[in-house]
Parts: sequence; structure tokens; C-alpha cells
Amino acid sequence: MAVVLLIALIVIIERLYVLKKVLAQGKDIHNKLRQVPYQGIAGLQSLASTKEDTLQGHLISTAVASRGETSEEMELHLEEEIMAASPKISRGCGCWIRP
Repeated sequence: MAVVLLIALIVIIERLYVLKKVLAQGKDIHNKLRQVPYQGIAGLQSLASTKEDTLQGHLISTAVASRGETSEEMELHLEEEIMAASPKISRGCGCWIRP
């Protein structure tokens, strides 16, 4: 029983760390996005290149890459990027939560 509790605590701490990291990165990128002028593609590309290791940076890169397409196609590209990134955020949850 103690082993299960220890494993659960380790998973909880790791998940809290990842969540805190993702939220901090998101807040930082949000603040920098507010400084980019409307339709400032160069500013978006610069922000995406400096934050390419974050989930939000991947979304900005995808949005900039598909800006010449229709809004529906851009939405599909962004949804695909979110679906590709979601296992990184929710990894390990399938072990503990069963439908």
C-alpha cells in the first residue's frame, strides 16, 4: 500500500510541475504576444522562433505557416497541432483514470 501511495505522490508532483511550467510559458508568451502589432507577421515569426520549444510556440508557428489559407483550413491545422501536443500534457493520465 505504501508503494502505491509513493507512486501516486510522485506522479502528482510531476504533473503539477509540468502544469506549472506550461502555464508559466503560456503567460510569458501571452505577454509578448500583446506587444506584437496587429498583423505583425515578423513579430509573430520572431516570437515563434524564440519559443519553438514550447507548446504555444508550435501553435504560433502553425498559425503563421497557414495564414494564407482559409480560416477553416487554418482552424484544422491548429486543431491538428493541439491534438499532436495533447499527449505530452496528459501523458500518464490513462494509467490512473479509466472510463
